[in-house]
Amino acid sequence: AVGARSVDERDHWTAIAHTRLGEHTRAEEIWRSLEARADELDAAPDRVDYFATSLPELLLFPLDSTERRAAQAARLRTLAAEGRRTTEVHA
Repeated sequence: AVGARSVDERDHWTAIAHTRLGEHTRAEEIWRSLEARADELDAAPDRVDYFATSLPELLLFPLDSTERRAAQAARLRTLAAEGRRTTEVHA
């Protein structure tokens, strides 16, 4: 009864574990999923939170901004690249 979650930075560690276990194909699938998620973040449109725009002083959560998504996408791509280097060392 738990919904699927988006790939995020935590999945990097799952892929590292697969690498250390010699499961390089599975690790590569995760590196690709990190890059795919980064592509999704880059393509996502801004969402306007009308409550936040009408009462910004009551804003409790960070806005889903283009800059934040771009930074997260860059981080996911970096993790995938670093992970692939780790896989090459352990292969």
